[in-house]
Amino acid sequence: NPDRSFKRSYLKWTSMHRRKNDPTQTTHPYYKDTPIDPAWATFEQFEKDMGEPPAGTILGRLDPNQGFNPQNCRWMPLKEALKTRGLDATGLKAALVARLRAAP
Repeated sequence: NPDRSFKRSYLKWTSMHRRKNDPTQTTHPYYKDTPIDPAWATFEQFEKDMGEPPAGTILGRLDPNQGFNPQNCRWMPLKEALKTRGLDATGLKAALVARLRAAP
């Protein structure tokens, strides 16, 4: 469907899969072992479960130790999503800087 590439939900869906499956992504080491619900292999099912994200939200997991699935995910403001991971914006920046410095 050519129109789906303009949907924010489609961009979030592709981002979720890239973080998990693409080793060139900076965040891949944090997500490579995080399961994605097999039904979410298709965008159509992801969109049916999650709908379009409200402005200013990201795909967040209620329990960061669980995978991406309809029971564990919802659209959250960034600050709320960081709190579920035990981070704030300063902690996230420090973690990413450390990761980038350690990269070959």
